[in-house]
Amino acid sequence: MRMKLLTVIVFLSQFLSGNTMQAFAFQKDQMDDIVIVKVKEGHMQEVMDEVKSLIPEVKIRKEFSKLFYGFSAQIPHGKRKQLDGVKGVFRVDQERYPLTS
Repeated sequence: MRMKLLTVIVFLSQFLSGNTMQAFAFQKDQMDDIVIVKVKEGHMQEVMDEVKSLIPEVKIRKEFSKLFYGFSAQIPHGKRKQLDGVKGVFRVDQERYPLTS
């Protein structure tokens, strides 16, 4: 429950501070990262396919439609940089947002 609350706080702080034009990520645990990706309208499937080709073990978690056009993906820890430069994806933050207990 606490991790879910911290996840929501991290997301809302970024969203409300105007960082909606870039993707951001936070550390879920030592094995996986959850990456929130905002994509340009009309590029959703294309971007998901490219992410899956770059990181075959990715798990697409949810598509967002009410807050912004994009999706979240669960990727292995340390592979987030592979998403830099994917067409239609706004820059993935290099800085971590660790969940502290």
